[in-house]
Amino acid sequence: MFRAALKSLLLKHYPLALIEEAANAREILACITRSAWDVLLMDIGMPGRSGVDVIPDIKLIRPQLPILILTGQDAAQYQARLFKLGAAGLISKTSGFAEFFLAIEKVLSGQFYVSSRQAEQLVARLSDSTAQPLHESLSTRELEVFCAIARGSSLTEIGSDLSLSVKTISTYKTRIMEKMHLTSTTAIVRYALDNHLLS
Repeated sequence: MFRAALKSLLLKHYPLALIEEAANAREILACITRSAWDVLLMDIGMPGRSGVDVIPDIKLIRPQLPILILTGQDAAQYQARLFKLGAAGLISKTSGFAEFFLAIEKVLSGQFYVSSRQAEQLVARLSDSTAQPLHESLSTRELEVFCAIARGSSLTEIGSDLSLSVKTISTYKTRIMEKMHLTSTTAIVRYALDNHLLS
């Protein structure tokens, strides 16, 4: 439903645009392999592989393709990673039409885009003079699993969402707890809350 509404909105603003939809990472990679697009609007929270996880693969196929990440939640913990991986912009699904098209025009012209609120969050995180928080040592996949555990998802649910086996997710959980010196799921939840990773 969201994709249909977004497509309708885009066609009103860009009536001659050719727009193709993709429901997951596999379909996105197939689309960009077939054709060279001007811009990719991608949800960070797709089923299966997340937007964070698939950016490197996209950049291997289309290095110059600008990627504008859409998020329905606060993505503060991912912001720096998204830009380091190659995203050109980040915008909330709840943004107004004017801001939405401003973001598209910015990334189409080769610039980066981040909302003023997200820019403040990003600068605050990057300029923090304190020691690097423990979760910054996690890989992108480990951070995904960490946040899913902190939100209360079971290992089976996480495995299903990420298209990975329960054994693999269990291995990730063990590695996460070792890296962050945490001893229980309760400690994971407490750390996530204390560091505003679920906001």
